[in-house]
Parts: sequence; C-alpha cells; structure tokens
Amino acid sequence: MKYLETRPPGEVTVFQILDQGGPCQNGAWHDAAPIIFERLGAADVVVAWPTAGNNYLGKGDRLGALKVAAYVLSDVLAEIHTALLCLAQDPGAATALLREMESKLIAASRGGLIATERELHRVAQRLASVPLRAPVKRTARVLLFGGVNRIFVDAPVKDFFEQRGILTKTTEMSEFICFLQAEDIMRQGFSRGYLAPVDQGSLSVLLSELISADDRTVAKRAISARARIGFIEILEQRWRRIAAESGLLFSPYVPFSDVERRGHERISLNGFTEAPLTIGRYATLLASGAFDGYINIGAFNCAPSNSASAVIHVLSLRIDTPYAVIESDGDSIRRRSTAAARDGCRPVLPGTGGAQ
Repeated sequence: MKYLETRPPGEVTVFQILDQGGPCQNGAWHDAAPIIFERLGAADVVVAWPTAGNNYLGKGDRLGALKVAAYVLSDVLAEIHTALLCLAQDPGAATALLREMESKLIAASRGGLIATERELHRVAQRLASVPLRAPVKRTARVLLFGGVNRIFVDAPVKDFFEQRGILTKTTEMSEFICFLQAEDIMRQGFSRGYLAPVDQGSLSVLLSELISADDRTVAKRAISARARIGFIEILEQRWRRIAAESGLLFSPYVPFSDVERRGHERISLNGFTEAPLTIGRYATLLASGAFDGYINIGAFNCAPSNSASAVIHVLSLRIDTPYAVIESDGDSIRRRSTAAARDGCRPVLPGTGGAQ
C-alpha cells in the first residue's frame, strides 16, 4: 500500500506474492491482495507468482531457471556483503563496488545462465582484490535462521552484529524454494504410505509410481519437482564454488536433503510446515562447527516457528555453542536500536535482559 501511494504516475504494477494453499499465513496474501487493491481503487495492479503450474506465467522453463538463479545469487551476494561490511578496510567503497558488481550480474542475466556464470567469475576475481582488515576465517560469525518470514524482521538483528564486526549468515532463500518444490513429492509419498523424506524422494519409488499408477499426473509432478530441486542444488554448489574465489564466503554448503532428514527426525515433514526445516538447518550447521553462535528469529507469532523453537531449546541445552531465540515483528527492535544510536548508547535487543 505504501508503494502504491508513491509509485510513478501511469505505472502498471505487478507484485510477486507467494501463491500457496497453506498452512502459512503467506498463503492468504495472494488471494487477499486483489481484494485490497480493488478497495483501494487501484485497477492497474496485479498479483503474480511464476510456478511450473502456470508455466512460469507463460514464459516457460527459461524464466523458471533464471528465477532460481536469482535466489541462489541473492544468497551468495548477501554473504559477501556482510563480509565486506565487517572486514573491508574501506567498507563504504567495498559495498559500493559490490553494488556495481550486482548491476553487472543483472545485465549479464539477460544473456541467460551461461552469461551470468561468466560474469560471476569476473565478479569474484574483482572482489578478491578488496583489502581486508582481518581474514574471514578468523572472524566471529553467527547464523540467523528461522522460517522465510524471518527476512521481514531480521534486519535490526543483522545490523546489531555487523556493527560489531561479527559476520552474519541468513537462511538460504534457495532452501525455501526447494521446500516449496518438495510439497508434490511429500504429498504423493505420504499418500502411498512413505513417511520419511528419503523414501518419498527416492527415484525408484517415484518411477514405480509413474509406471504403476492409474493416474500418472501426480507422479509426473513429483518427478518434475525432484528434478527442479536437483537443478537448484547443482546450481548452488557450482556458483558457490565460483563465488568462493573472492575469499569472502564463510558458510558451508548444506544439501536440502540433509536439512530435511535432520529436521524430520524431530518434527514430521508430513505436516508441511517450516518447523522441520528450521530445526534441520540448525542441526546440520551446528554439526559442521561453522558458526560461533546461533540466533533463531521467529516472526509474527508464527506457529511453526514456536514449535521449532521448543524443540531447538532442548537441543541447545546439550551444547556449549551460544544460542538465542528472538520473537519479534521487527519494528520494536528497530525503534529501540535507532533510539539507542541517537542517544549514543549501544542498542539492546529485547528479551536479552540488557545483555550486550
């Protein structure tokens, strides 16, 4: 609504809003938005979410592949950004250079995936020349994780750590896209009596369903979903290897299947909520020893977030690695941080009892 009030005259606006049946509250936004726009009298506004089901809004698999590539690159560049912000000798110049490199990647994307990958090589080599105050490997780092709604509220927490030179890694957006793709696999497998993700996604199981089922539509969707997840993971591994030439990446690659498996051990994925993924991300990266601390950020009194936090609390008691859970709507943290900065004080996170 805020954007509609300030957009250029004569613009036709397309909002990309997740189109999903549920159970997350996000599922209602795609249906509610057109009603809101109509009541606002905005006739030149539409809602869209490109998926395989609508042939990526009629643009085909090429648009689908580029959409995935955009998510993968956003994950990589976010990680590079925090490294430059925390460690570059001149953070302002370094982040300005990164914005320039992002523009070059966007321009290259018009030529497709191969052109984008070539540009990514050049970007990594250029960023490798940025002078750093300290090595990435010897810098403290924290993982900010939770459901996808975390992206709306984690900026103040991310700022809090980065202002102190602590690297922050956020949950991969590509992981959430894999999760959405996995719905067809999970629902088919569950309907056939397979309860574990490793069995539901087994190629032999999927092919047997394709051969033996009277209605092969569901089986075809499940196999297509498995292929798309495979593409996402191959692209992510490949592009992370290229981006690592910059020397600015600090988080290990985690396969989606590992996140699924570790999460399903504690909360069933068959309910199709993000709770198992939140647990799985924490468990897999905790085992890797890649981070010095973990911040579980829950948004909007999210039920899956609360369920995951209850389980993770038990796990966190068994280890010495620092862990905190913050439930927020973002605004209260930002207001307090802004006020503290204005008063010359270090910001205090709500719920920490004044701990810095």
